[in-house]
Amino acid sequence: PLSIANYQDLLLATQHRPSLGQISEYPPQPRKVEAVSVDVIMAFFADAIRQSADDLPMEREEIDTYFLPVVRRGLMYMHLLPASQFHHHNGIGGLFAHSLQVATLAVRLGKQKVFNQRDTPRELYQNSKRWLFGCWLAGFLHDIGKPVTDVIVTGDGETWYPYSSSLTAWLDDNNIREYHFIWQSAGHNRHQQSTLMFVREIVPQKTFDWLADYGARAIWEACESTLVNPSKAGNLIAEVVQQADEFTSGEDIKARNEGQIDASSAHCRRRHPRQRKGFDPARDDVGHLHHLDHEGERAHLRPRP
Repeated sequence: PLSIANYQDLLLATQHRPSLGQISEYPPQPRKVEAVSVDVIMAFFADAIRQSADDLPMEREEIDTYFLPVVRRGLMYMHLLPASQFHHHNGIGGLFAHSLQVATLAVRLGKQKVFNQRDTPRELYQNSKRWLFGCWLAGFLHDIGKPVTDVIVTGDGETWYPYSSSLTAWLDDNNIREYHFIWQSAGHNRHQQSTLMFVREIVPQKTFDWLADYGARAIWEACESTLVNPSKAGNLIAEVVQQADEFTSGEDIKARNEGQIDASSAHCRRRHPRQRKGFDPARDDVGHLHHLDHEGERAHLRPRP
C-alpha cells in the first residue's frame, strides 16, 4: 500500500505519481469529491511538497520529524477542498495547493529578513532555520480554519462535524467513498477565529518543542499572532505571510483571467511560464497548478501532463 512517511518516499512518489482518474483544476463546482487517502494526495502533490521541503534549511531527519507530519495532519482537515468559492484557488485541491504555495514563498521571503537581532551568534545560527520554519508553519496554516467555517461537508447522509474529528477520520469512520461540500456565508476572515483551535491537532508537540529548543519562544508567538490577525500582528513572519498570500492569490486570479487556466473548461491548461510576462524562474515554480478533471458529477485526480 502507498505510504509517504519520509523525504525518500517523496522522491519515489515524484518519480511514480499515481493515476487517479480524471480531474481538472478549475471545472464547475463538482457535486462529489472522491475520498482518496492522504498518502494518495501527498503523492499527487509530491513535487510541490518536496520543493517546499528543499527550500527549508533543515536536515532530512528534521524534515521527516517536523515538516512532513504537519503536511499530513493538515491534509487530514483540508483534503481536496477548494480555498474559496469564487475567488482564488477555487478548484478541487485548491486549499492545500494555496496553503503550500504561501508557505513556500513565505520561506523564500523570510530568507531576506533578520528575525531577532538580539540573539547571540550561537542563537542566531541555531534559530535561523527555526524562524524560517515558523514562516512556513504560519503560511501553511493561515487558512486552516476555512474547512470549519466556510464549508459544510456531507456524505452518505452524514455531516462532518470538524470539532469532533478530522475530515479524513470522519470519512474512514463512516466508510464514505465520496463526499459533497457546500459553501456557507462565514463572514470575511472569520476562519482566522477558528485557526488556533486546530493548531494542536495539526502541529505535534515535538515540533513546538523543537522551535523553542534554543529559547526562541518568540517564534511560535509570532506564528500565533500571525494566524489570529496577520494585519495587526506587527512581526516579520506576518509580513512575509501576507506578502506570500497576496502574491499567490493574485497570480492564480491573473492566470485564470489571462486564459492560462480556463475556468469554464473541464480540461484546464496553463501556459509554459516563459510565455508569461514577468516570468521569474526563482519564484514561478511556486505555482504547481495541478490538473483536476471531472467525469460526470464525480471528481478524480490525475497527474499533470
